[in-house]
Amino acid sequence: PTEDAPSDLTSNEDQEISSLGISKAILEKVNCLVNMKAQLDSIEKSMSFLAEKYDQILEEVRSLREENSKLHAEVAILKKKEETNKVTIEELSVNLAEMDQYGRRCNLEIHGLKVDGDNNSTIKG
Repeated sequence: PTEDAPSDLTSNEDQEISSLGISKAILEKVNCLVNMKAQLDSIEKSMSFLAEKYDQILEEVRSLREENSKLHAEVAILKKKEETNKVTIEELSVNLAEMDQYGRRCNLEIHGLKVDGDNNSTIKG
């Protein structure tokens, strides 16, 4: 029995050391989990922030697309007006040329006399 006593002490010490080791390991795991929880909370906040920013950007893109669509419609209207104005200007130019020619129908042109500049009514002799 006396020989068994030191053996019992050794096994009790081994059990205590083993228990301490297990406790330390558990404590390390708990600390690791606590750190992970903090990291997960941080990641969750970041994800929430990014989701909010994504929603804002998505709304801005929708708004810009709507504005772009309106601008395209406005450009199409302006192009049609431009074409109409081109035709009107062309018609007015033709009418002006015809009226100018009609206004000169009674003018006389005398060859051989010097004409002063662009003014056809002034003649130098």
